[in-house]
Amino acid sequence: VDRTTIIWDSQTGNHKQQFAFHSAPALDVDWQTDESFASCSTDKCIHVCKLGVEKPIKSFYGHTNE
Repeated sequence: VDRTTIIWDSQTGNHKQQFAFHSAPALDVDWQTDESFASCSTDKCIHVCKLGVEKPIKSFYGHTNE
């Protein structure tokens, strides 16, 4: 478990993009569309990310559960 989320291309096995926004281990990812997802971490943050975008498109801080 680390602080990153890596998106892999299932056709080629190559990594497409790495997201390193969390300050603690990333625990889960939930895809919203084919290009956007939310990741959560023990840092009590949720980051909504989009492929091709370098920074989160939205961040939520201070949730009380993992």
